Amino acid sequence: MYKKLRLLVVGFLSSALCLSAANAGMIVDVETGSDDIDNINAAYAVLGLVQYGPDFLEDIFDATEQGNGLILRTHDLTDNGAGNSFTPGGSEEIIGGTLFMNYTDNACLDDLGGDTLLGSLSGSPDCLNVLAWAFEGSELFGDAGVAIFSGGGGTEAILAPEVVAILNDEGAIDVGFLGFGDFTLGDSVLTVETVSVPEPGVLMLLGLGLIGLRVARPRS
Repeated sequence: MYKKLRLLVVGFLSSALCLSAANAGMIVDVETGSDDIDNINAAYAVLGLVQYGPDFLEDIFDATEQGNGLILRTHDLTDNGAGNSFTPGGSEEIIGGTLFMNYTDNACLDDLGGDTLLGSLSGSPDCLNVLAWAFEGSELFGDAGVAIFSGGGGTEAILAPEVVAILNDEGAIDVGFLGFGDFTLGDSVLTVETVSVPEPGVLMLLGLGLIGLRVARPRS
């Protein structure tokens, strides 16, 4: 009788240990930035493509490059200090997360009251901005996104499974931003959710506990 009770206690304790090992955590990585983008307006680019066709793409790319429209940032989760860092292959696993991007419209700051999201193509086309992003090394269309905005604010992207897998393997990832218009790309904030990976010893205790629970089960 006492032997069965002892095995039952082992089972409960090992189950509790496994549950505590699965506690969720959070890691935040902030890439401080203030990148001024001032190139071809998105509305003008669309109208140019309609009027001149694919030949206008070269003009768009030239203007984008000259106006600082292509930005590359690296979010590294391994160098944020104790309590806010991730170690690939360590005791934690990333299960999801988000990327938040801050931006400020430079052309519409003095005239937001009479402006709309699309603005007037003839009167204030500079109030239409476009920010696109993609994560390097993952599916192009599976994790890419586009934000169209007028004024300041930000947008949030949910990390695709491919991005989560890269972060688990490498602990860091490059993010490319492509901007059209006249705005400033501010800080980008990568937030990931983690769970603890049970240690082999904990798994062994769980196995013993399950055996104990089975042995202690009342017989009919």
